[in-house]
Formats: sequence, structure tokens, C-alpha cells
Amino acid sequence: MSQTPVTMPIRGPVTMPIDNLSDHFSVRISHRVGGIVTLNERTRGLPLLRELYRYIFYGKGLLTLGASVAGAYAKTDPQLKYPDFQLSFAPASYRPGTHTLEREAGMTAMVHQSYPMSRGSVFAQSADTRELPNVNPNYMSHDEDLRVIVSAVRHARAILSQPAMSRYSKAELMPGAHVQSDEDVLAYARQVGVSGSHFMGSCAMGSSPAAVVDHKLRVNGVTSLRVVDASIFPSVSCGNTQAPTIMAGAKGAALILNDANFETAGCCRI
Repeated sequence: MSQTPVTMPIRGPVTMPIDNLSDHFSVRISHRVGGIVTLNERTRGLPLLRELYRYIFYGKGLLTLGASVAGAYAKTDPQLKYPDFQLSFAPASYRPGTHTLEREAGMTAMVHQSYPMSRGSVFAQSADTRELPNVNPNYMSHDEDLRVIVSAVRHARAILSQPAMSRYSKAELMPGAHVQSDEDVLAYARQVGVSGSHFMGSCAMGSSPAAVVDHKLRVNGVTSLRVVDASIFPSVSCGNTQAPTIMAGAKGAALILNDANFETAGCCRI
């Protein structure tokens, strides 16, 4: 069935947004492990069926886990006031550049910069809603991001080399022992780094001419349209975006209800 392009009534001049798309670009350090079972083996065949049974009937087991089972914030420089990168740990390993688990046992430490300086963009290419937007994350385009990524990878490697962890390690899979220099670490990050799925900032809220939405999350220049998600954040949240996005959703819902003109029919206008 064909889809009719959506157009919006214009209430004034539309201001072109600045390029403010942000994300927590993530780099993995993974090891092949032995002497212990990891998620890689438990997500296939009969082990997966057992996990499904445990989840359905007892609400326990593998399927209750998040993407990582441990995390921490750390500083690349002890003189910093706040931690500037995050670590996440998982008893699993992934195929390079993907979110697909490997078959053999593995473990992973993932790092990302808490406050990335690089900015990308996302723009509609036309008024036709069937046409995909033009998205450019523009990762690692700022020198400070390069410094933090290199330091964070070295910190994660140091943690995985500690006796409590190294006793299970057979070898470092990624980046691999041959990757040592700053330049090699950055080349590895560019090759296999992945999105942290924490996109934000492309519809930044504010009062400046560059803001996309106002203080009530109404899109500047467009009638009857609000944006209520992580894209309204004018700056980067240091960690995972779930909690602040839930907050934005709750606040946005309250704004819509507060501004609504409830009539006899029960409809509301924004």
C-alpha cells in the first residue's frame, strides 16, 4: 500500500538546526576465555531452551540480564574533577563491529567517553517521509575524543590483565597483542567501534536561534508538533540515556496535558 508523504502546517520561519547529534561511541576489548561458561555458549541450542524455560516459569536466568553485568566510571587523568569515561563488562564476546555473539567462550570490556566532543548531524532529505534521513554521527572528529579513547582502552586492558581476570583468559581477541601504539589503537577504534545507542541532541531544546524545540518541547516554526525524546537534550548526558529519557517523557507528557484544551468531546490541542 502506498504511503502519502506527511506535511506540517508552518507557523513561522523554520530555523535550520546546528549539527548537534551526539552519541557514546563505544570500543570493545574482548578475550577468548577458558575454564568457565559464558553467554556465548548459553544462547544456542539446548542451553538456550533451558534458559527460556527458567525465564518463562521462574523469571530467572540469562534472559533477565541486561547488555552488561557490571559497570564503572573512571578518569583518564586523576586531576579531573569528574570521571570522563565509562566501562561496561559482559561475560560474552561479539563478532567485530556487530552485536552478534560469537560461538566460542569470551568476555568483553567496553569503554566509551562520558562527554564526547564530536558532533554529528541528522537531517531530513525531503518532505517525503518514505525517504530515509541523512545521518552522520561524525565519531572521533575531535582531538579530545581521540585522547580519551586511547586512555580508556589502556585502562580496560589493565583491568582485564589483573590476576582475577587473566586466570580465565586464553588470549586478547580484540584489539590483539599487536595493537600497542596510540595510532594503532585509534585505527582499531575506527575499524570496529560501535554506537552506544545513546543518540541525543539533534533537536536541542533552548532559547537560542539554533534551538529546535522551545521550553515546552514545541518544534520552532511548526504548528502542532512536539519532540519528546533524547534528541531534545542540549548537551550530552555522561552515562546511559534511559533514565533521563524517561524523565523527558514524563515531563513532556505533563506539558502536553497542562497545555491541552479539554472540551466536551475529550480531545486536546497542542
